[in-house]
Amino acid sequence: MPASDTDAARGRYLKRLIATSAAALAIEAALYSSVAPLLPHYVDELGLSKSQAGLLTGSYTVGMVAGSIGAGVLVACFGARRTVFSGFTLLGLTTLLFGVLQAYEPLTVARLAQGIASGLIWVGMITWLILAAPEKIRGQALGSAMGAALFGTLFGPLIGTVAVAIGAAVTFGVVAAAAIVTGFWILRLEPPPVGVATAISWRAAFSDRAFVVIALVALFPGLVAGLVNVLIPLRIDHVGGTSAAVGATFLCAGVVTAIMSPIVGARADRVGERAVMVGGLLLAAVTLVVLSAVQSWLAIAATTVVVTGFAISACGVPGMSLTSRVGAAAGLAPGAVAAVMNISFAGGETVGAVASAAGAEATSDAVPLLFMGALALTLVLVLQFWARRYPDLASRAG
Repeated sequence: MPASDTDAARGRYLKRLIATSAAALAIEAALYSSVAPLLPHYVDELGLSKSQAGLLTGSYTVGMVAGSIGAGVLVACFGARRTVFSGFTLLGLTTLLFGVLQAYEPLTVARLAQGIASGLIWVGMITWLILAAPEKIRGQALGSAMGAALFGTLFGPLIGTVAVAIGAAVTFGVVAAAAIVTGFWILRLEPPPVGVATAISWRAAFSDRAFVVIALVALFPGLVAGLVNVLIPLRIDHVGGTSAAVGATFLCAGVVTAIMSPIVGARADRVGERAVMVGGLLLAAVTLVVLSAVQSWLAIAATTVVVTGFAISACGVPGMSLTSRVGAAAGLAPGAVAAVMNISFAGGETVGAVASAAGAEATSDAVPLLFMGALALTLVLVLQFWARRYPDLASRAG
């Protein structure tokens, strides 16, 4: 086959893979955030505190961390495609359970199991993209997947809104069926063209200082996502907004995120990931301070759109690309890099959800928001110091 035909075939394959990964991650992420409009309902019906609501939300990402570690091993042994399929099968079964359970403890366990399935899906899909996408367009490819996932995260509250209106059993039963169908669709796609990931070495992953610093910086988008998914629905409810208002807020944010993420990824491919991340962190610092002060649900909604649609995209998408590039320079297997990416984001979501809920309950909503804004400014300094210490890794030319 001529080289031009081979390049065209690879291009078509990559387009199919990006579209499939976008759809898959959007479905998974929607299930994660679908609990947002249900939180006020669970607080009222089950008598939950803010801390318990935070634990219910955060249990998903606890499972996601555990699932990511296991997925790294599964990808190395069985390949990315089978790992993703097993994740969607588990996600469908646990989602069905979540829809029919009516007590706090079983719901939390079901959310934990959903998170384990999510870890399998994320690590499998990100490894697949790393293996298939050339480095010169990897940021755009990861940005498309990340945009779809963030769109799903922010579109998910509509599922919760429907569940409040017509019942959780019916709503989550339909979503569970969609998850299982998606898993079988994944099996129809060809496996990565360059083979499966090599064996994971966790010691290698966490002994490279440059990689560890970037993985820690990558916690920030997850921290903000966890905070937003817990505090924003409760804040809107507190100032008189309805469940529909919560769903509309996250839907608008999801649309903006889906549009911005591929654009941010392409920009990072051209000018470098670090510059885009610094801009996102500075924007996050400003908007989080504003979010701590506004009191009407419309103002809360508008500021949330900016925080999630612009700031998180500008931090998260180039953060994934930079983590991939630094990990490859350290000689790490793609499965290990993808697992660390997922652990960073999921760990950030877990800490963000639980800590922000506990902090808001002990003080006020403004305290965790202001703290997160200060953290954004601190990470700008961390990135600048990191770039001076590792100039070759900080530049695309490296």
